[in-house]
Amino acid sequence: MEKSFTEGPVFQSLLRFAILVLGALICILTCVLFSSIGYFNVCGKSIPVMIQGITSAFEFRYLSLCQDYRKHL
Repeated sequence: MEKSFTEGPVFQSLLRFAILVLGALICILTCVLFSSIGYFNVCGKSIPVMIQGITSAFEFRYLSLCQDYRKHL
């Protein structure tokens, strides 16, 4: 029988590499985010920190809700 492209070793290696690069990018963006929050807190500019807190809370709750919904499908 013929294997599909997604079952091949080349595709699996590329997929692992893509996951690794995505993880590294997320780590870098997290560092930049927390550095900018600290910078704005020290400067006394609380609006960007407030906006970041609200969007993070919304995204976390939204993604949690989506994952819970998918479990029940």
